[in-house]
Amino acid sequence: MLEAIEEAFGHKEKVEFDKLLIEHVLPQTISNNSAGRNWKAMLGENWSEGHEKYVHTLGNLTLTGYNPDLSNSSFEMKKDLLKQSHLDLNKYFTDFDVWNADAILARSKKLVEEVIRRWPRPLSDVQYAASAEAMSPSSTVREK
Repeated sequence: MLEAIEEAFGHKEKVEFDKLLIEHVLPQTISNNSAGRNWKAMLGENWSEGHEKYVHTLGNLTLTGYNPDLSNSSFEMKKDLLKQSHLDLNKYFTDFDVWNADAILARSKKLVEEVIRRWPRPLSDVQYAASAEAMSPSSTVREK
């Protein structure tokens, strides 16, 4: 999905996806070092629950060639490295000062909108409704 979304930007130059890895912006592991403490503070009091809930969601994933350099770094460091990326997917992060549940949900929404544009479902009389969790309002995140 991430490759297809990146391709949808319509680059004239081919992106070499075989040289990219999936990056979890909110890291898969949060340590007790300074970067880990920054993540915990950013996620808030119930950081562990938020981490578990959002770490593997679409909004928290991106593609990068900097994966080993990013690792479990702070968001500020990840954001600085992602600024160097030539992928349009990674331009999204430059305007954010925090990467928390609200930010991840906002990006998830944008990416899902692109997925729906790329792969619309067939017309049907069956009505679908998103879960309340998927539709939770995001009041503290600026949309790009």
